[in-house]
Amino acid sequence: MRLCAGIVTMMAERYKGHAAVIGWQIDNELNCHSDVSFAESDHTAFRQWCREKYNDSLDELNAAWRTAFWAQTYNAWEQIYLPRPTVTYHSPSQLLDFYLFTSDSTIRFAELQYEILTRLLPEEQFITHNGLFGNIDNYELMARTVDFMSYDSYPAFQLMRTDLQYPHKDRLSGKQLSRVRGLSSKFTVLEQQAGPGGQIGNVLNNDRGDYLQATPKPGQMRLWTWQSIAHGADGVLYFRWRTCPYGAESLWHGLNLYGDQPHWRLEEAKRVAKKTRMLEDVIIGTDVMEKAAIMYDYANDSNVKIERYIGYDYWNSEEQVYLALKELISGQPLVGEVVIGPYDVWILRA
Repeated sequence: MRLCAGIVTMMAERYKGHAAVIGWQIDNELNCHSDVSFAESDHTAFRQWCREKYNDSLDELNAAWRTAFWAQTYNAWEQIYLPRPTVTYHSPSQLLDFYLFTSDSTIRFAELQYEILTRLLPEEQFITHNGLFGNIDNYELMARTVDFMSYDSYPAFQLMRTDLQYPHKDRLSGKQLSRVRGLSSKFTVLEQQAGPGGQIGNVLNNDRGDYLQATPKPGQMRLWTWQSIAHGADGVLYFRWRTCPYGAESLWHGLNLYGDQPHWRLEEAKRVAKKTRMLEDVIIGTDVMEKAAIMYDYANDSNVKIERYIGYDYWNSEEQVYLALKELISGQPLVGEVVIGPYDVWILRA
């Protein structure tokens, strides 16, 4: 925390007056690849968090966690740990506090940076963060750490799924755009997919594998960009500019090729820019009017992860509810295929 505060302070002091700086992004995709930690310092922090939550009373903690079950009663704070390997099941109440603690720790980390930036930056420069990832109460994150939320839109992850059919795959990527709009009525997409994504180098990680997504068809990147704009995005940045020739994301393609040679995707991005400039009077200052909503609660979502026998059905049901609402509101059945018309109009062709 101390070192992070030093880095943020120096960056703000150095670049706050630069004419090209219009806003600041706190960190990048908090809790993306890893959202938990079990170092000794984490156990110590969890004990302190529990002491604050339960008024420094082990009796309150034991009552809340119902530790009398299976003789798990604690009689010293030093006995409190984050969930560790056990011969049987963990206490669901302890697991819930584990998720709440993880979220609060992440939010405090972002809040530290937000407080520094708001103190040092000019009022006209905004502060945002690109979510939405695991073990974070995004509503609390929005309230405490940013001026508005942002999102990274990678619809090709939906294209990799074998349990969805077209056009469900493209449509379902709008669910998270709708969710981030629920956090802030205006938002930006800081990473809009600009080509096939891929990552390599996971030979030592048994829980995840390498992958390479299918190349978007001509016009599909425009479809995704307009999808973000139609859902209320006030800004869209493509990821990435140049396909990186090295590192774990050397398969993640951008607008240009490995040697920075322009690709047809760059021309497609130019076309989107030209169209949005023509439509700026129609787009700027408008709001998306929702006709339906799906409600979220972080503690409830965390409990679904704990009670996994209903969890998998819960997330699948959420997707099906979203797709059903999409079909109901649009008045168009989710059959056939999505194609791009000559004027960037979305056409559903049965």
